[in-house]
Amino acid sequence: MIFIFNIYVCTKTAMSTQQEYIQNLIQNETKLNLEEFFKNIHQKFYSNQDISFMTYFLELTTQEGEFVVHHEKLIEYGVMTTKNSARVKDKLNALELVENEDYRLEDVLQPVPQGGYSTKKVYIITPEAFKKCLMRAQRRPRQKVDPVIYCDYYLLLEKTYKLYTDYEKQLEQNRAERSKTRVF
Repeated sequence: MIFIFNIYVCTKTAMSTQQEYIQNLIQNETKLNLEEFFKNIHQKFYSNQDISFMTYFLELTTQEGEFVVHHEKLIEYGVMTTKNSARVKDKLNALELVENEDYRLEDVLQPVPQGGYSTKKVYIITPEAFKKCLMRAQRRPRQKVDPVIYCDYYLLLEKTYKLYTDYEKQLEQNRAERSKTRVF
């Protein structure tokens, strides 16, 4: 019971501190865009959470619906441990991703040491499908990265987005009230 109480107190304290930070921004009429707000919240309240990959994720948002993520990113980000294309296909199927909708299969010619070329199967994934892979990933032996950090990132992003929308509404209400008092 004490453990649950401590978690509740810590969470409640963090939230009240975040609310104090937001109220300070509003009182000073500080306008931040979402990315600035997110970085400030992260730095002030969640600095122990790794978000080094955020820039890449933000770049992906400009390419929604396009096939741009090479399947080797699944290895880099800890979703898979093998480059074997059959295993990649198995993983995509297990995650219920659909060919030509969530990913595209390409045959790429690669030179071989003996001379000539061999065909390598390469999966190119949409940003949405890549994010689904990250959110559904599980910790496995031999993974260089624990994919749980991406789930934590998305939860932080969601929480921060809610704080940001509240902040924007309060900032706008504050400005509207100030303009009314100036008119009268």
